[in-house]
Amino acid sequence: MEQVDGFLETGAEDHDQFQNSGRELLFTCFSLEEKLHRICCRTQKELGKPSVSPDSVTCRKDFRSSLFTDLLPKPFQFPSLTCAEAHLIYWTALVLLYPLIDQLLEVLQVSAGHVSLAGCYSPSGEHGNSGVTPNPEIIAYFTTLAEHYADQVCRSVLYCLQPDLKTLGAQLLLAPLSQSAQFYSVHELAEKYRWCQEVFVLLPQLGLGIGYFLKDMVWPKYRSSQRRYLTPKSISPE
Repeated sequence: MEQVDGFLETGAEDHDQFQNSGRELLFTCFSLEEKLHRICCRTQKELGKPSVSPDSVTCRKDFRSSLFTDLLPKPFQFPSLTCAEAHLIYWTALVLLYPLIDQLLEVLQVSAGHVSLAGCYSPSGEHGNSGVTPNPEIIAYFTTLAEHYADQVCRSVLYCLQPDLKTLGAQLLLAPLSQSAQFYSVHELAEKYRWCQEVFVLLPQLGLGIGYFLKDMVWPKYRSSQRRYLTPKSISPE
């Protein structure tokens, strides 16, 4: 993020140099995307994949009941907490990466015709295709993909906040959920952003008082970087 941010802020007087530097960064981002997907595939072979929680789980009544929402697809369950942690790291990395790719494509005036490898992998049990050959029908709109992966993080919340896991699951959520909330705020997805705030308010019930701090936290550097090509409209945390 810092390299892309520095490139966009500094620019270059020489057009060719600017294009070459930008395309190198873009290539690096695409290489990282591929690496992340391949790591996810290997991890899933070892740890398994998330699956959609059965309806019976969503009917349980505990302190999480206020978080059931139609804003997101059905929540996930995982074979283990380790599996959940691996997927949360993977999804969060993509939430950070894809908006950077969109910014580079825009400033370089490059067509968004790159075929994302995202559709070639199976980050959950919802899709059966687990190969590594790009699907030519999938044309990436990268910020939209970032929203998808932010949603995946949010679908993991109910699993991670199970009372039986005590603070272990909630601790895994802190950085991924905060990153997703920042993404929703910057891209003006107000309802999803406020849903994240509701989660932060519940964290003290699991012994994580930092939830109150995260609720109102804004990352100025992230906001500055991601909003560069957006019309700024601040979303109130309240």
